[in-house]
Order: sequence, then C-alpha cells, then structure tokens
Amino acid sequence: DLTMNLYPEILHVPNSKAQMVLYGTPGLASWAQLATGAPVRASFAQDARVFAVSGDGFFELFGPDLFIRRGTFAVTGITTQPATIASNGLNGNQLFIVSGNLGYIFNLASNAFTLITDVDFLPSVTAPRAVMGGHLDGFFVCLMNDGTFQLSSLNDGLTWAGADVGTRSLAADTFRSMLVDPPYLWFWGTATGEVWTNTGAVDFPFAPIREGFQSYGIGAPWSAAPFDGGVVWLAQNAAGERLIVRATVGQGNPTRISTHGVERALQRVARIDDAIAWTYQDLGHYFYVLTSELAQQTWVYDAATQQWHERGYWPADGVQQAHLGRCHCMAYGSHLVGSRVDGTIYRMDAGLYDDAGTPIRRVRRPSRLFSHGRRLFHAGVELFAEVGEGPATVLLRWSNDGGKTWSNDHAATTGPVGAYLQRVRWRRLGAARDRVYEFVTTDPAKVAWIGCDLELTEGLS
Repeated sequence: DLTMNLYPEILHVPNSKAQMVLYGTPGLASWAQLATGAPVRASFAQDARVFAVSGDGFFELFGPDLFIRRGTFAVTGITTQPATIASNGLNGNQLFIVSGNLGYIFNLASNAFTLITDVDFLPSVTAPRAVMGGHLDGFFVCLMNDGTFQLSSLNDGLTWAGADVGTRSLAADTFRSMLVDPPYLWFWGTATGEVWTNTGAVDFPFAPIREGFQSYGIGAPWSAAPFDGGVVWLAQNAAGERLIVRATVGQGNPTRISTHGVERALQRVARIDDAIAWTYQDLGHYFYVLTSELAQQTWVYDAATQQWHERGYWPADGVQQAHLGRCHCMAYGSHLVGSRVDGTIYRMDAGLYDDAGTPIRRVRRPSRLFSHGRRLFHAGVELFAEVGEGPATVLLRWSNDGGKTWSNDHAATTGPVGAYLQRVRWRRLGAARDRVYEFVTTDPAKVAWIGCDLELTEGLS
C-alpha cells in the first residue's frame, strides 16, 4: 500500500460508504523569508513571542514578513545542524539557545543576545561541545558531546557551576540525545535510555528513576519528540535498529508503533541518524512527522487512527523529495513550519492546496487484487469522492505485474462547482490475475476520498 499526502480519518457515521475517508494533507504558503540561504534549524513560541534559528541568525518574528535579527552565532558556516531553544519563563526572562555546539542567552526583557562565557560552562569557542538544551524546574540543561549534561544556576542561564554535571548511571552506553518532557528529563544512548527527575537533593537536584529505564536507545538523536502524552523516537538497541517506539514513564518497555512497511523503508536507507522529527495537532489529529534528508522521505504517524502515511514534495523537475517542513511552532493562530531547504517560514493549513505554488501530488495505491491465480475481469472502478467543490482531475493507472510496469493514465473529474451528483468512474479496464490500482491527483482542490467500488467477475482459470 502507498498513501502519499493523504491521511485517513475514521467515519463515525452509520451505514456510510466506507469506514474511513482520506483527506488531503495541509498545504504551505510562504509566511516569512528570513533570507539566510540556510534551513530553519529551530523555532519557538511562548507568551506571544516567536523566535527562529536560520543559518547564523537568531530571529524574532512579529507577523508575515515582519521579523528582526536578534543575534548572530559565533560559529559560522552552519547550514544544517539542528538548534534548540528553551525558556525559563517569567522567573528568569531568558531563552537558552544551543547552536553550533555553543550556548547563548537571549534576555526577553532587554533583548540582549549573549554568548555564554562563564568559565565553568563546559562549552567554549575553543572547545565547542554542546549538543542540545532544554529547561526544567528553573534549570537550563545542556547535553554535551561526551554524554554528560550540565545544569545552569536556578533561573540564570549566564551562570553555571562546574560541579553541576550529571553522568550516565543505570547503563554504560553514552548519552547522545536528550528531551525535556516535564516533569522528566529523557536521555538516550545507542542501546538504552534513562529518565531523570528532580528529587530535590541539595548537591545535585536530578537523578534517574528505575521505572524510567528504557530497553531501546536512539538511532537518530533528533527524532525524539513529546507526543500524545508520551515520547516517540526512532529506536535501536543491541539486538537491532530502525523501529519507531512510544513510551511513557512507568509503562515498562516502549511500545512499537512503526509497521513492517515503515521499518523496511527505514532499512533501505544507508544511514538514518540524520532523521529529524516534529509534531503538531490539527483537526483532532496528533501527527508525528519524521524526515530523513538522506533518503528524501517523510513518514507521518497519526495518533487518532494509529496509522502511517507519507508526505512528499515534487519540485519542477518532478523528482520526489521529502516534505519541506523541518520544525514547527503554533503562533499567531497558525501552524508555522520552518523549511528544511532555506530560510522560509511557511504557514501550514488544511485550506491550502499546494506547497507555496508547487502542486501537491496525492497518491493512493491500495492492496493488490488477487483470487487464487484466476483471471479477474474488471468491468469498472468508481471512486467515492467529495464532488461539486471544484474541478479536480483524478488519474487512474494499474499494474498487472506487481508494480514493475504500469498502464497509461486514465483521467476522470470530480466535476465543476455544484455538480454534487458527479460520479468519478472508469469503465472496461480489462482482465488480470494480479492487479494493483493507483489513484493520483495534483490539482489545487480539496481532496476527500471515501472509498472505491470495483465491478469484478472471476474467470474459471
């Protein structure tokens, strides 16, 4: 099966034509052009202020194409490395930014952007070693590239103590990823993971909890994200790798949420440690979005249906790429998505039907039709779709050899506005012993595919 740029939604309607409907994934519109020529490496929104990292710049966003550069990072030449932004809120009025393996503080009151130069802060310009940062219980937390992590002073990211350093304790593999999901700090090595929490101890406030030990490490350090009351990441351990799991503290072993199809796709990639994840909620769905730049693929898990689909982008050359989004924040009443390609901030919305002017290719390839090797005569296929919302062409093609070769495209239309009785169907489609159909549309219109009806006659041999 293939579901590309379409996501399923369960229909709770008695006697409906199908149990699910496929809706078109949201499109993108340019919202701000940061003009750095580099990807958007982080975004953050809190208390009506919005920030982004792109290239060597730290930006504050005020509205569509309204932004200001608030700072420039000391390490130049950064193009793809993710960054992190965390806040200590009104108690400290600070943002802690980790970029280029260094730490910075942005003062929300004075708008001062400062490289952390405290001699007790482990990273420095001569020895950059910060991997990612976060905030919990008044402390900024910084994971280092040697697997240790350091705490700032309470409510002050400019002051750090050399003794406030945590190290791995429940297992031997070195921490390579961290995620703050209050009230917990999640850490992962290559084979296992740990969860820490604030115990209130005077010497060092955080300690691991045994019920938070994870039997899976992480295969892509930037794949971990809070998700639907738990945490999701691309996992690996000593026994194998490349599956996606979800865990909550105290549940025991993480739950596998990837399918064999997703796992086979992940195994085909030469390496997966470049994968980056972000999450968002929209229209009652909670999505985990995982993109591999190397594979140029994006896989998306929907908590509402517990199903996967793919998302992609087709530029002018027609070659599939991964979805354009790399990071997300909700601000100014919109889903703002940072580009993985350049300094563009996009507005993502279900009412947008293209990717900033580029058509979205939506594909549904259901399971094959096979009946014990007998020939099936295909009198017709009808696609049940929402019609009368505007003309959209649906292309149908089929393969009789397992997808190795395909027929020509055969077009049908959803009809003009107001044509609510339009039928989207194809007739006299020949015979085959083993057939796969594929439905495709690229028109900028609403897509709601409810199901399809096949008119088949089984032959004698």
